[in-house]
Amino acid sequence: MSKRVDVEVEVISQKGFCGQGNKVGDKWVIKGKTPEGICISAFCSMMPFLNVMRYAEKDSFPFSKNPDEVTCACPDSENPVVFRLRRIRPPG
Repeated sequence: MSKRVDVEVEVISQKGFCGQGNKVGDKWVIKGKTPEGICISAFCSMMPFLNVMRYAEKDSFPFSKNPDEVTCACPDSENPVVFRLRRIRPPG
């Protein structure tokens, strides 16, 4: 298995009402546990991306301009919150 890396999650867009109160600029670092304050529904929508980003050693998403970043949205289409996921590569 590959070496695990951390992933930074940041809210980059929020429209309407977020029941969890997430807002643009909120950030978390994913280190293997669901961080406090993040919406569980949004976290579930990120999970496939997070798993690839945390464990893949090479570029992971052919649709992303930056192989270390991807965006995804929460499942609430009436009040979407968009997140940027950024792989934190260890030095070296």
